[in-house]
Amino acid sequence: MNLNDPFGRMEARHERDYQSLRRSLLEAGLTDPEAALAQLNKIRKRGIIGVCITIPLTLIGMLMAPEARLVAVALGALLVLWIVNATRRGQLFLQRYIKEELLANKPEDDQS
Repeated sequence: MNLNDPFGRMEARHERDYQSLRRSLLEAGLTDPEAALAQLNKIRKRGIIGVCITIPLTLIGMLMAPEARLVAVALGALLVLWIVNATRRGQLFLQRYIKEELLANKPEDDQS
């Protein structure tokens, strides 16, 4: 039993999210491991760009409204955490897709 997820709700949600991504990738025709690795790099770069945009915007918000600094910092931190979490989850799902769908099927294709 996982103390962070005692009823397995988060695990079930993550599995649904992964299956949805898997279906989308299969429908898009992403069957090449090299293309999937390129997508993995794109996800990482977009996450970095998102954080690099959020931090200066938070600082600008703090300077524009000094009385709302606490709110600006809280919202900026929340947005950065959301970006990092979404990016990391996307990377994990894509890595799982590469491992389970692309690399697992590759030896079967070579034998035919």
